[in-house]
Amino acid sequence: ALVYLRRHSERVRSVILDGLAPPALRLPLHVGEDAGRALELMLADCERDTDCSRAFPALRQKYEQLLARVGDKPGEVSARHPRTGAVIELEIGRFSIHSLLRAALYSADTSRLLPLVIERAHANDYGPLLALADPIGDLVALMSMGMMFSVLCAEDVSFIDASDVEGIRGEPFLGATIADSWIQVCDAWPVGTLPDGYHEPVTSDKPVLLLSGNLDPVTPPRWGEMVAGDLTNSLHVVVPGAAHGTGQYGCVQRLMEQFIEEASVADLDPSSCVAGAQRPMFFSDYTGPRMGVPTADLQGAAE
Repeated sequence: ALVYLRRHSERVRSVILDGLAPPALRLPLHVGEDAGRALELMLADCERDTDCSRAFPALRQKYEQLLARVGDKPGEVSARHPRTGAVIELEIGRFSIHSLLRAALYSADTSRLLPLVIERAHANDYGPLLALADPIGDLVALMSMGMMFSVLCAEDVSFIDASDVEGIRGEPFLGATIADSWIQVCDAWPVGTLPDGYHEPVTSDKPVLLLSGNLDPVTPPRWGEMVAGDLTNSLHVVVPGAAHGTGQYGCVQRLMEQFIEEASVADLDPSSCVAGAQRPMFFSDYTGPRMGVPTADLQGAAE
C-alpha cells in the first residue's frame, strides 16, 4: 500500500494500514527483538495481574529455568500429540520454544494461554507447548512459501550483509537463526530487482489511518511511528490489547468506517476505543480465567 501510494498518488483517496512494515524494514534483523518485546509485555502483564500471578507465581523465573534446562542444543523429550493423544518423541531447544511462543504471540487470544504453557513446560509437560505448533502447520499449508521468499529475498535479505547478521547473533530471543536460514534459502531462490529508491521513506499528504497493536510481535508500534513521521496527514492509533491485526475490534472498525466516509483523520477520536481494548484475561487453567479465586480453592472444589 505504501509503494502504491508513492507510485500512484493521484489514484489514492485515502489509506488504512494495519500493522506497519516500512519499506526500509529489513525484517530478519528485527524479528527477534520485536518478538522478545511482545513476550516481555506478556510476562510483565501476568506479574501485574493478581489472578495470573497467583496462578503462576514466579513465572519469569520458571521461563528462564526452562530455557536454561533445554539449552541451545535441542534435546529429546516426550509429549502427547495434541490431536491423537499418542506419546511422541521430539527435540526441544531454546529456538523451538521461542519460535512456538512467537507464533502464539501473534494473537492476543492465543497469548493468554502462554503463562499456562510455560508453567507446564517447566514441569516437563511439553504437551501444551506442542499444541501451539498444531495450528501453525495448518496455516503454513495455506501459504505460498515460494511467493513469501520471492518478496523477502528481494526486499529484505538482499540488503543484509555478514556484519548485520553478526550484530544480531547475541540477541537473546532468536539470535541470528532466522536470518541465517533465510539467507540460505535466498542463496538458491530467484531474486527480483528493486527500483532505485525502493527503501526510501514514503512521503505523502494524503489522509492515512495507521493502526498498530501494542502486543504485536512482528509489526509493533515503533514501525508505525516511523511511517507516520513522513505522512503529514496521518493519525497513528496504537491499540493496547491487540496483537498482529487490530481490525477485529468493533471500535476499531467504527474508526475505519468513519475514516473511509470522511477521508479525513481530523475528527477521529480513538481515545474511547483504545481505552476499552485491553489484553484478554489470562487462562488460569485449561478451563479459562478464574477471577479472584485461588487455583488451590478451585482444585479443592473440584475434588
